[in-house]
Amino acid sequence: MSITSLKNDLLAIYNSAKVSPMTEETFALQEATAIVNNISGSSGIVSAVNGMSGDVILDQDDISDGATYGRFTLARITDLTDAGDSTLHYHATDRARATHTGTQAASTISDFDTEVSNNTDVSANTSARHSAVTVVDTSTVNLILNGQAISGVVLPGGVDHNQLLNYASNRHFLQSEISIPASQISDFDVEVSNNSTVVAKITNAIHIGDVAGSGILSITNNAVTLAKLATQGANTLLANATTGAAVPSAVAIAEQNVVGRLTGGNIAGISIGIADNNLVQIDSVDVGSGEYVRWTANGVEGRTVAELSLEIGASLSGIPSSLLTEQGDIIYASAPNTASSLSHGSYGQVLKTGGNAANPRWDWYGKSSGVVANYVFSTTDGVSDLLVTTGATNKYVTLPPRSANIGRKIKVQKVDSGAGQVYFSGLVPDTINGTPWWNITEKYGWVEAVADNSEWRAVSDGNSTKREFISAASEIINTTTLNTWSNFPTSHELELTAGTWRIDFQVGLYGAITTGSDILIYATLSTTTAAEDAVKTWTCESYVNQSHAASTWAIIGFFKKSGIVYPVATTIYYLNAKWYSTAGTYASFSTRGSVQNTIIRAWRLS
Repeated sequence: MSITSLKNDLLAIYNSAKVSPMTEETFALQEATAIVNNISGSSGIVSAVNGMSGDVILDQDDISDGATYGRFTLARITDLTDAGDSTLHYHATDRARATHTGTQAASTISDFDTEVSNNTDVSANTSARHSAVTVVDTSTVNLILNGQAISGVVLPGGVDHNQLLNYASNRHFLQSEISIPASQISDFDVEVSNNSTVVAKITNAIHIGDVAGSGILSITNNAVTLAKLATQGANTLLANATTGAAVPSAVAIAEQNVVGRLTGGNIAGISIGIADNNLVQIDSVDVGSGEYVRWTANGVEGRTVAELSLEIGASLSGIPSSLLTEQGDIIYASAPNTASSLSHGSYGQVLKTGGNAANPRWDWYGKSSGVVANYVFSTTDGVSDLLVTTGATNKYVTLPPRSANIGRKIKVQKVDSGAGQVYFSGLVPDTINGTPWWNITEKYGWVEAVADNSEWRAVSDGNSTKREFISAASEIINTTTLNTWSNFPTSHELELTAGTWRIDFQVGLYGAITTGSDILIYATLSTTTAAEDAVKTWTCESYVNQSHAASTWAIIGFFKKSGIVYPVATTIYYLNAKWYSTAGTYASFSTRGSVQNTIIRAWRLS
């Protein structure tokens, strides 16, 4: 029922009571009025509730707290019944004793006595509890008690009562009144040694006086015996076995060792034996002067000639006399246990081994051989320099087997200007510097090879590496014309192939002049006969200022010159000369061969 409906019903009752003559009118009217007033909350008639009019429906949330009474929310009702902590409920921390203040009588704590007995400090004090302390005859008494009275009786066995002077009842002894001999203090020596002042004096003072003296001590020379030194291990020496200053240490010397110092080492025991860095000892009781030495497992011993002969299997006289026919005979083993005499070689030959399981032989050292045909070296031919004339056809030179000639060196040279080449090769499968063959194309070109463990190595080579002309005789150059370049005889020239060459020449020129002055003598190297070097690189001159009449004068010029040429093709270089004078004639003009050789040399550089 809504409030409005209730209101209307009550009003109807009220109105009915007003017009009724019944005696209950007043009562009915009062009751209805009270109900209406209670519903409205005032003495007047309610026209609206909570801002709402007409039929109004209210629930618990629509009723606010009053000044005296209020309402519980559902959450707070739950807080009163569940186990959680809240402002309406006891908290867990509120039940903890640590949060409580105030005092509590020990008699109200049920386990107080048990926990006091279990306390470690109380337990320790209880175990140390005693009634009276009796000091017996012991070395030390150490009682550490705090706040407890101690009574004790000293037995006469520990202290000499005669030393307690001026004893009186109930009187303490003063330190000055007590005299106890050091002999009766059991740890006197130990405590003196531990005294810092005593230790300082012993360790830090500069000592003077003798060992037997008093006060501050020092040790004089020769005062300490060996017995006073520290005991050493058996067979040890005290030494500084380091590279610098150091406290000596014990160096143990083992059996069959001698104290010494090897190169680069320190003091140590050096082994006796027959190994590297060992010292050798005589391992014989009868070594004599003039004997030979033989090694043993422990060292050396002496051996006489007779003993030596027996030990090597035979005396010198055991060699058959038939093998020793003359001075210079050499004995060798031609077979196992077979002695033979090597046949005599020729003067200048050398002894060469035949290798493993082969006989030795005499052979030429550096033997040269000239050939005009193909040539195959052999292991036993002894040729080291082969000079080949090719003519117009190629010649083929084959090296011996490398494996049988390791260490052998062979040089092959072409010695003519023929068109033929020299083909220089190893015996298949041997190679020379990794190639099957080398070819020599020019006169005086050469290759030198040596056999090693893998192949023949060309250690040097050169095509026309060196050209030279040497003349030791005087040769006429010009006898008729002054001031004109003339060439030397035809042999005084060099034919060089393309490449880089170094040329040296020297020449002595001689002229006999009858008249003239300001004489100049020239020499040059030119690519043109009877002409000067185009750029005058090679021109040399000698000047003489001499005026004379009819008498004949000998004029000499001497020249030397060196330089580099770079022919791009085969080129001939000529040696030319000129005799110059401002006026006059001369009887002859020639090389000075009897005094100074004319020499022209060329070396290929590349």
